[in-house]
Amino acid sequence: MHALDADHFNIHLFGADKNLTGYDHVFVIFPKGKTFLSSEGSRLVNGVNPFSELLQQDIVGRIKEKGNTSVHYIQEGPHWWYNDYEISDQVYFYNFLE
Repeated sequence: MHALDADHFNIHLFGADKNLTGYDHVFVIFPKGKTFLSSEGSRLVNGVNPFSELLQQDIVGRIKEKGNTSVHYIQEGPHWWYNDYEISDQVYFYNFLE
């Protein structure tokens, strides 16, 4: 972001910022959230992934509606992270990428 002198918009404020229009490329770095699982796959605590709400939104569609040409998704961290989410969040994540 700094090397390219790129603009940054907080994903938690998505939709509130009217300036996200007319970009050639928009990169979405989606937060990882919490899985509440141990390395063996057993549940450590009951809880709700705080990012489930973001997964249920059509973020890519809304970004494209604002006149942006291409939307790219970047995942930081291990590629299997979302496999430890609840099934509903895995489906939301798949739909998000679709």
